[in-house]
Amino acid sequence: FYSDSEEKMGNAFEDIPRENIYLASKTGAETPQDFWSDLKTSLKSLKTDYLDLYQFHNISFVPKEDDELFQTMLEAKEKGMIRHIGITTHKITFAHEAIESGLYETLQYPFSYLSGEEEIELVEKCKDLDVGFIAMKAMGGGLIKNSKASFAFLNQFENVLPIWGIQHMYELEEFLSYPSDLGLDDELQKIIENDKKEQV
Repeated sequence: FYSDSEEKMGNAFEDIPRENIYLASKTGAETPQDFWSDLKTSLKSLKTDYLDLYQFHNISFVPKEDDELFQTMLEAKEKGMIRHIGITTHKITFAHEAIESGLYETLQYPFSYLSGEEEIELVEKCKDLDVGFIAMKAMGGGLIKNSKASFAFLNQFENVLPIWGIQHMYELEEFLSYPSDLGLDDELQKIIENDKKEQV
């Protein structure tokens, strides 16, 4: 899905002790054959023999425990090729179905300060069910321009790991400059409220 990103990451992390990094990837496969092909490609490109997290990515159904596809994922875990199982989706109904199944350790779903109550409730439900929440489109798919406000907002949720969509070194440096305990103050809250009004 993402061109040569895994190959670039594999080259970048090649000399770093494997236990010092967490590697996650995903597959859009809906058959066991495609699943194995995708997983082997990812492992080869990332130059590793296992992934910390492997996710079903935005497929047309939520794999259940007795589905052949989910059993294939479990087989990969039993073989030590993956350590944790997750799922990504853009559909709120799929998100609830997945986390209620008890099969998935993480959910990846769009979430930013432009999100509504429905998404916040989903984040809280994940916390209650001990499911990690990976926030895709943490900058609102490019609609959010203030990274500090976004960082502070998502920092309120201890079970949320944001994907910032960084494309330039200066963006990385910007995020790394924020303290890990950055919270919302009146100024940042005002920025968020104004941005939400503009998107209505």
